[in-house]
Amino acid sequence: MPNEQLSPKLMAVINEAVERAVAATRTAQATEAKDIYKQTERRLYAYPHLLEKVQDNIARLTDLEAGITQGHSTSIVRFSPSGVRVDPDDMLEAILCDARARLSRDQQEVEVIQKALKGIERDAYFATVPARYFDGRADWQVADELHCDDSTVRRNRARLVRVITIRLYGVAAV
Repeated sequence: MPNEQLSPKLMAVINEAVERAVAATRTAQATEAKDIYKQTERRLYAYPHLLEKVQDNIARLTDLEAGITQGHSTSIVRFSPSGVRVDPDDMLEAILCDARARLSRDQQEVEVIQKALKGIERDAYFATVPARYFDGRADWQVADELHCDDSTVRRNRARLVRVITIRLYGVAAV
């Protein structure tokens, strides 16, 4: 039905509905971008701990593969259903498989973050990111080192985190 055949009242209702939908979409995208930024910060804060966890998991996996176990692991309970006898070799293989999968996920997260950081490492204010998220240093300390104002540190760190956010989440972060 061409627009000329629609009543002006109906056209007004349609236009209003479209405008509300567009406004709602913009609001949702802005909220999503803020949430993604916060999620990026959580990932950056977790990064140093994740590096330690990867090293711990590698050591644990090496011990398991060598047949070294530390008493009864709580993870064994997951693999032995109540009332069912499971062959110890099958149980060990299941535990090894689970440990390898967890290690792989953690290593993949580390690699993704490292790649995102590599993309901004040549920026003059790159040091603001590791200083805040990895070392827990205050903005004034970093500002003293970079010979600038606290607000310059905050502004440039936020800019770099937005770049990292785009590298981690793509167009959803825009």
